[in-house]
Amino acid sequence: MSVVSARSTMTTVSSILKSGSLRGSHQASNKNRVTFELPKNLSQILINYEQGTERKSYQALVLTLKEANIKDVEFLALLQEVKTCISQLNNDHAELVDSLLLVSWIKRKKEATDAYKAFLEDLVCVHTYYCMGVIQRLISFLTVEEAGQKWEDNKPCEQDIVMMNHIHNVFLKFLKIIPMSNDLLLKSLRDKYPWHKKSSYLHRRYLYFLLQITEYAPQLRPDILSTIMEKLTSLDVHISREVILDYRRELEDDEDEEIFQMDSENNTEIKDHPLAHTLDICMDMFMTYIYECCHPDGKMNQDNVKKIYFELLQSFEKIVLPTEWPSQIQFVMFYFCSFNTGIAKAFLSWLWQKVINENGQTHTNIRQVAISYIESLLARGNFITFTLLTDYIKKMSIWINDYIKSHNKPEHAYSDVSAHAVFYSMCKAVFYVVAFKSRDLTSTQENLKFLENLGLGNMVTCNLNPLRACDSRFVQRFAEVMRDYEIVYCHSKINDNLRNNLPVIQTTKKFVKQLEVFYPFDAYVLLQSSEKIKPIYQEYQAANPALRSKEILDTEHSNMENDEDDYMDDFGTPQPEDSVINPLMEQCSSPPNFMET
Repeated sequence: MSVVSARSTMTTVSSILKSGSLRGSHQASNKNRVTFELPKNLSQILINYEQGTERKSYQALVLTLKEANIKDVEFLALLQEVKTCISQLNNDHAELVDSLLLVSWIKRKKEATDAYKAFLEDLVCVHTYYCMGVIQRLISFLTVEEAGQKWEDNKPCEQDIVMMNHIHNVFLKFLKIIPMSNDLLLKSLRDKYPWHKKSSYLHRRYLYFLLQITEYAPQLRPDILSTIMEKLTSLDVHISREVILDYRRELEDDEDEEIFQMDSENNTEIKDHPLAHTLDICMDMFMTYIYECCHPDGKMNQDNVKKIYFELLQSFEKIVLPTEWPSQIQFVMFYFCSFNTGIAKAFLSWLWQKVINENGQTHTNIRQVAISYIESLLARGNFITFTLLTDYIKKMSIWINDYIKSHNKPEHAYSDVSAHAVFYSMCKAVFYVVAFKSRDLTSTQENLKFLENLGLGNMVTCNLNPLRACDSRFVQRFAEVMRDYEIVYCHSKINDNLRNNLPVIQTTKKFVKQLEVFYPFDAYVLLQSSEKIKPIYQEYQAANPALRSKEILDTEHSNMENDEDDYMDDFGTPQPEDSVINPLMEQCSSPPNFMET
């Protein structure tokens, strides 16, 4: 997707296009516009303005720059005159500098654009306090949409390519000669990011531009990726799965009513909720970028993978993990994990460390959310090997049984679920994954033996009674699997829970009787970017008790871990800055489809 290449000098525009054909109507005469006259002795005009002896010429110049239709020849002459006075353009002349920054220059001939970029470089070198204003002005070109602009073959239009190359040329020079420009650029990029209701075209172009910057300024990539994750998460929370699906259903109903009134050729355009469409194309571009970073020349580069892993993980921890009810943004990590078993293994290990952190540094809500990510990834990622699946089921089961040993008291039988929130979340995860992956976990006698050794019976019958805290539809699925394979009989406990499910009077706070449900990877509803998710997404497949000793799934063999997939093992645990912890979600998400009756 790269358009910007390394530049040895900043006086040329790196582009496969010729800008001359793009001048268009910009050169057209306009009788209502002021004609430009080059100021005589600009230096003296500036001095007179500072001394207060004569201000009319100065004000006339400012007004003319804002309103005049300046031809290229006049523009070059003006810049040459300004160059001789660059040292005089201090804070007293901020108004004049602002008018110079507003002059149209992007669509001019190469000689004129080169001269203007040289002026910008000289200005910020001599007067660094103008750097922020120059950067913001350049970025503002990206936030204006003109008629007729559109993408073809996932590429911006020629006009946008030329514009972005000009801006990149200037930014690259700034980053080399002005140390503070790194921070100023990052702040401006974050502040100028399009509002979520802006057009999908502006969002797409802006994201494309941000990703290009990482090619010539890799030191900015962690912060740029963080900005992207932050803004896409903000967009994501403004459009839930339910809203997207309801919008499509309403659209289908409307189209059904008009189907006999419209030509079929007019129905080929894909329609979707505007915010969903914006998020969709941005997710698609972002995931494509991540793939290309990890697979230069079509082959996975382990060093690149490790670098981007920690950069994405830092953004995930700070932004996505604490976010209430993200809908689609978390699939960036899901997609990234599919590249290699080692990546998935490292991510699961990081989540697990969050879960078992009991020293108070990790909020209980975050520990619960981390469990949700583990169970959902194990269930929905068809790239998760059987070995990795059983490793984490075993880890969770050991933790649960150890917890039961120290908390298995009669008074806990019908206590507030929130008092043992992590325990109940861990039990739910084991029950959920065992039920969802029951076909794999019951395909051989050896696998059945594994299930029998997990201590599932101890979990079901303990005084803490975790079945009461889980969604009833999901509990029924788990109970059926346990009954069919004669591992543990759950129905008596379920019936007891139903009989004892009486109203509870609690005056001090809300009494929690059931876990809030969050399945991060259930399900992906965006259209275009779903082409990247579908091949790696596992749909539910019910187990068949008749095949318990006969069927060995091909996936058990084809997904065996290779030694080369373990290169992520030496990553260790990163130490990003403390995240801002938001409260856990207050509503239940849609149940996974395997629980539907």
